Amino acid sequence: MADYHRRRIVAAVVTLTVFAAGICSILISVSNQPPAEPPNQKRQSANPDLGISGREIPPPPLSSSPYLNTKLDVTYVGSDACRECHADQFESFSRTPHSRSLGPVDLAEQPPDVDFEHPKSQRRFRVSRKDGRLVHRESLVDGDKPEFVLGDFSVAYEIGSGHHSRSYLVDFEGFLVESPLTWYASKQEWGLSPGYDIVNWGFTRPAREECIHCHAGRVEAVDGTTHRLAFREQRIGCESCHGPGLRHIQDRRDTVKPSPDIDHSIVNPHHLSRELNESVCARCHLRGEAFVAVRSRHQNDFRPGLPLTDFRIDYQAEHPAKSMTVVGHFQQMHQSSCYRQSNTMTCTTCHNPHDSPPAPQKAAYYRDKCLSCHAETGGCQLDETKRLAKNPQNDCVSCHMPKADTDIPHFAFTHHRIAVEHSPHNRNPSNEIVELVPFNDVSRFSEIEQARGLGLADLEFADRVSPQMRSAYLQRATARLRSVHAGGLRDATVLAALARLHWEEDSRQCISFAEAALKSPDRSAVSNVNALIVLGDMHLRLGDHQAATQAFTQLTTIRRWPDDWKMLGTSLMQAKDFPGAARAYTRAVDIRPADFDLRLLLADALEESGKHELAKQQRDLANRLRKP
Repeated sequence: MADYHRRRIVAAVVTLTVFAAGICSILISVSNQPPAEPPNQKRQSANPDLGISGREIPPPPLSSSPYLNTKLDVTYVGSDACRECHADQFESFSRTPHSRSLGPVDLAEQPPDVDFEHPKSQRRFRVSRKDGRLVHRESLVDGDKPEFVLGDFSVAYEIGSGHHSRSYLVDFEGFLVESPLTWYASKQEWGLSPGYDIVNWGFTRPAREECIHCHAGRVEAVDGTTHRLAFREQRIGCESCHGPGLRHIQDRRDTVKPSPDIDHSIVNPHHLSRELNESVCARCHLRGEAFVAVRSRHQNDFRPGLPLTDFRIDYQAEHPAKSMTVVGHFQQMHQSSCYRQSNTMTCTTCHNPHDSPPAPQKAAYYRDKCLSCHAETGGCQLDETKRLAKNPQNDCVSCHMPKADTDIPHFAFTHHRIAVEHSPHNRNPSNEIVELVPFNDVSRFSEIEQARGLGLADLEFADRVSPQMRSAYLQRATARLRSVHAGGLRDATVLAALARLHWEEDSRQCISFAEAALKSPDRSAVSNVNALIVLGDMHLRLGDHQAATQAFTQLTTIRRWPDDWKMLGTSLMQAKDFPGAARAYTRAVDIRPADFDLRLLLADALEESGKHELAKQQRDLANRLRKP
């Protein structure tokens, strides 16, 4: 049984640690939040030299800035505090999609209720209003058999303005997970959430902090978890682009003086250099093949007015331009002739962050943006008669920035390459090993920091390529991270990554790396998860059921994920604690009720506990679920 579980764990390691489908991108992060305490391990490190000891290497310094609110200790105050002095901007911003990025469900604004079936998965879905709540339901439909409800939950939050779509979050004791249902504005209909056409996660896919932070003003994971979230400000707000506002408010209220030309108490992106201006937008609209948090930094540390590379490094593969991704606008803009031939063009050249043009005025609005640069060349070179016949609105965007397919089902977004002709590009990496290069300049980083970033990027990218190519990137990641470790840089993210890399080689060294990661002073929830999975599995294989149980128990407190409970159940089964195993498997089934494997494991534990009738019920359900 242990070998069976280990095969399932190895295959799902990325799914277990990083939830990257649809709007959510892979991230290896370093959190400054107080992490959960690691379990007490009985076994000593197999090789203490592989631990956290090493020369002290201070983290990369933050860039200097004349803006006083770029300091990490300046306090956020929330957008409402800005309204008193900036009422006009506040009101116009409230009409933008950014201001409606996330919030509690407003029943009056919701699309109509619906029932529909998804034949491929033999599922029926229902959206309904009940007792003032929006309820999403998923059921199994199997011939003439009674409908079996897999999930029936009230929705806590909606994500998205509704301009393109609305996705939904369900709250399980503070742990947020995504609903399998999304409203698609382009088709004016309900459908499966992005990625669910490929794998139906049901009500299990965690909405991690790394996924939600681009939709919220301020969000933080709490209690050392990955997706038990606390919102400091739900919707994207003023401080997302201008930085924390307390210093500015105090400066304006406590000092009587004329306003300076540039107020350095708060960031105004208009006064920033192009690189720093772009960093504000790139925080959410730049996604490469991989991105890695800078050592000892957390995504919530980012301050407008500082380079994004002070906090994270994005990597792209050195191969031809790729097709559209949902957050690929930034890379596409950089490929455009308009951008390359300009010294000043940024996102805000065309997009007013404080306002959005009404739909009837959009074509004229953006045409004026284009003509502000292209009027001297006579504007569009296509004959006017042909142009108007093709596009009566005389809309530059429809030809030069057409709608492009994305890697998210049902979605098409405006292509930002701004080209005369748009040819399709294959986003999938080729069958040749490619180098990952930083999207932005990182020459100021030391050689060992750059090697750390490349090693972690290779590890992440390995999970995006074909199985045939995966081993090459893992080998490169191993070589780079071993070199970094040998050079004395041993932060928790590197140690946990090395534990995973050596785990796949079935090396006892992975225990040392995992234990060191759990003891590291800069450990995070994500590094704890990676280390605990490896440590628990290795102890399970070595027959140390007590140590394995401790590791898996700790894992269940960090996140709401069924496989953690499954691994705990397996450990307890091998320790002959059959009632304990049944409880763990029951918890796993509660989280993912459509998993027939879990129900068979639960049936085994119930059988061993003498509960034969309950075991038979679980086997019958497992056989029914096996067909889809």
